[in-house]
Amino acid sequence: VVYFHQGHQEQLCDYPEAQCQRAQQPWEEFKLLKPAEKCEVVDIKYQIPATNEPEDNSVYCILLLKRLPDDLQGPKPGRKFANGQPVKARWKEGHRFNGRVVECNDDGTYVVHFDDGDREPAEPEDRMDFQTFPVSCRKTNHAEFVLPIYRYERHERNVFGPGDRFKMFFDDSPELFHGTITGMPPFHAM
Repeated sequence: VVYFHQGHQEQLCDYPEAQCQRAQQPWEEFKLLKPAEKCEVVDIKYQIPATNEPEDNSVYCILLLKRLPDDLQGPKPGRKFANGQPVKARWKEGHRFNGRVVECNDDGTYVVHFDDGDREPAEPEDRMDFQTFPVSCRKTNHAEFVLPIYRYERHERNVFGPGDRFKMFFDDSPELFHGTITGMPPFHAM
């Protein structure tokens, strides 16, 4: 999937109760988070809406997302992490720090560049973990902030279709309008 933290921030402005009881939001925890971050869904927890929640504002699932390397290449055989993989590594005073694998060493360790600029030339695999974060997905009229990769790639090619949600300005209005594509007329080339 592709996670858009700006869309998540917009939804949390209107629905602050959807924060998944986190100390930090993903864009606060991962300082180098890209505007469109490729992730893998690691876990899904479905929620039954509370009877007192409005029907159009109910949590329906919590996703646990794992950040992926930019090139989406898997790790080498027998290895847990791939080059470019965002990781949490190196316990120090009980904490792991955010970084990225830049090289897989022949001895089974990894070269890790940390987000704060530090570099570890031989980080053991057992002292590393994937960068993961939970997000709650709600039934709202907001644009989606987690999309399947195929839909994101279709949008990169400027191909839109029914069911896609969008935001846009009309004429000179400063107000941003939300909408959903419900259908498209056939395209006839000239």
